[in-house]
Amino acid sequence: MKILTALYLSEYKIEVTFKNGKILIADFENFIKSSFQPMTSQFKNIKKFQNFRIHFGNLAWQDHQMDISAESIYKGEFTNN
Repeated sequence: MKILTALYLSEYKIEVTFKNGKILIADFENFIKSSFQPMTSQFKNIKKFQNFRIHFGNLAWQDHQMDISAESIYKGEFTNN
């Protein structure tokens, strides 16, 4: 499972296109806003949240301060661990 493209839409929403052709909108609002972990909660700042990239088929923010796997996004299973 790999992400081919990711497009910031608004607030905490990113449109993700996977290698298998599936396109979905991942909404990270609850994930980000409910986090008490500094590495995650810093992305409550929308400007920081918008600064993501695709790294080896997954989403990564800054210098890997937050990485979310394509599989977790595909299944909607990203959580605040």
